[in-house]
Amino acid sequence: MRYLLLSLLLLLAPLTACHGSLAIGGSSPDDDDSSGGDDDDVADDDDAADDDDIADDDDIADDDDIADDDDVADDDDAVETCTAGTISCDQVITANNAGAGSTNQHGWNSCSDDGYWGPEIAYTFTAPETGEFSVHLSGLNDDVDLLLLQGSECDPSQCFAGSWNGGDESEVVEFDGQGGQTYTVYVDGWDGAVSDFTLEIACPDPLPGDDDDAVPGNDDDGDGWETPDDCNDADPSVHPGAPEDCDALDNDCNGAIDDGACNNCTQEEFDGHTYQFCTTARAWTNARDTCEDIGYYLVTINNEAEDDYTTDTAEALNIEYFWTGYNDRGGSNEGNFTWTGAAGSGFENWADGEPNNDDNEDCVEKWEDMEFYWNDFSCGFNEPYVCELGL
Repeated sequence: MRYLLLSLLLLLAPLTACHGSLAIGGSSPDDDDSSGGDDDDVADDDDAADDDDIADDDDIADDDDIADDDDVADDDDAVETCTAGTISCDQVITANNAGAGSTNQHGWNSCSDDGYWGPEIAYTFTAPETGEFSVHLSGLNDDVDLLLLQGSECDPSQCFAGSWNGGDESEVVEFDGQGGQTYTVYVDGWDGAVSDFTLEIACPDPLPGDDDDAVPGNDDDGDGWETPDDCNDADPSVHPGAPEDCDALDNDCNGAIDDGACNNCTQEEFDGHTYQFCTTARAWTNARDTCEDIGYYLVTINNEAEDDYTTDTAEALNIEYFWTGYNDRGGSNEGNFTWTGAAGSGFENWADGEPNNDDNEDCVEKWEDMEFYWNDFSCGFNEPYVCELGL
């Protein structure tokens, strides 16, 4: 019996060991099936682990249409479309600085330390010839200013001249233009100011003999004088022997402007400019308007030589003090002095301790008691004044 039982156990032993081996093999970490040794459907499936459609898809990760899209990140279109239109010589534009074609995005710190911030509206102007041009902005009912830029790209760093009088005061900028050169004329609201306006550009009159229409022997204006003796054949009041008026013109064609025709003023010439030293005392604004009414502007002093010239002439004429065009009128302009007429060079020659704005002094005089150094003074005080013609 033992022999038979022992024999049976010996026969069954291999089977038990084989079953144990199968049972252990089903959970072993060395099983090739779990380590991906030879099963391409799971462990080495390129469709999942190395799928270029996901991990290396240029349509998403390296898509130039999004990350390097020049249409969005580097778009110069805003600069190219900043102007509302063009303006030409003697054209009159009536508009509003917040109207059609205006923008509200540019500051002009290159022209003024305080800067401007729209709304603004711009027009390009191409000078038809080389000469002196005058840009006029009028009809204002709020503090809107006038700026000039080189070129047509509306680049604030190209701002080279401007006029920013306070309140609703008109603005005038005169400049030397180069024939064929394009400029941008900007009408800009101070600190959000909005106003209707009238904008126009006065271009230089042709010099005698320079007018293509002034054919020798012509008398187009019917004044009885033929070219070239008639220095302006488009104006019958201008011809040799005509009475000289105080109007910034050479009425009698003798080569001199006004010839002492301005009442209570002494006419002088310096560095190609004409000056009127006027002794009728006026408040600053009245002096400014009187100069502009005759085609001049309240004097702009650009350098030491011109400063000395006005001092020497005033002393010779026994004028003890006189108004210049320098001022910081308008609440937003306090301390920001500018010229009311032609744009200045930045030259200043203040007396010691000036400007001190004592009792709201916004206009600048030259005074003998201060050795004709500059002094800010009350604009309402009546003083002699100096008008200037030329840039």
